[in-house]
Amino acid sequence: MDDKKMCRVCGSPVNMLNRFKIADGFVCKKCADQFGVGSLDGINALGNSTTQDVINRINRSSKNADLFESFTPTKETFSAHAGVILAIDDEKKQWCIHPKKIKNPPVVYSYNDLIGYEVLEGNQTIQTKGGLGSAVAGGLLMGGIGAVAGAGIGKKKSKGKIKDVRLRIVINDLSNNQVVLKFLNSETKVGGFVHNSVMESIRDVQSLLDYIIENKIEENQMDAIESDNIDSPQYLSAADEILKFKQLADQGIITYEEFEAKKKQLLDL
Repeated sequence: MDDKKMCRVCGSPVNMLNRFKIADGFVCKKCADQFGVGSLDGINALGNSTTQDVINRINRSSKNADLFESFTPTKETFSAHAGVILAIDDEKKQWCIHPKKIKNPPVVYSYNDLIGYEVLEGNQTIQTKGGLGSAVAGGLLMGGIGAVAGAGIGKKKSKGKIKDVRLRIVINDLSNNQVVLKFLNSETKVGGFVHNSVMESIRDVQSLLDYIIENKIEENQMDAIESDNIDSPQYLSAADEILKFKQLADQGIITYEEFEAKKKQLLDL
């Protein structure tokens, strides 16, 4: 295969006008769109990905599209400043962040996938919540957090003017372990109308994130779910067990990593 004339993923012809560079060749526009190149971050991620990385992400996107199809928001909030919708499906214990300008379905996460978040003004963290301390220890974040988990918003106050306010959400996802929402990218007076409006918008998003964190399925509850499934006489074969755990994963009650681990255990792999 000529790497410059054929898509490394699907094998379709490409040329200089409809191809995207990846780490080991090129992909066509269709595969690039399925990968997710609706933002500069997406284009950069594609450029650093190998053929197998692209295939894996496209497969995940396909599964995610099915999850989003069955996702029924029970509550959502729209932030005009960040240009996103944060929605939760409380029945399935799932949530997603939907950028208004990107057409691809947003990634659907389970409540347990949310590790925590931090609010930053410039380079200063003014609030964190959740398990960010352990996330830093595990190398999930670039740079230090700079605040104690659970610190109240406004405890560290900026003075004068500010031109950068962000909300960084940390996720248990090896392919993309954080989402950064930019609420302000132009200089404004701290405590002024624009700044206060931005902080109010952040608080609306925080309220839903706090709800997700407070309503995660506890580890002992997860163990009870698995124990009940294993002991139930309804599931007498490994195939039935695997199907049940697959349904739990599709519903977001357990992660796909936990499903794969359970499947290997049931198959004695």
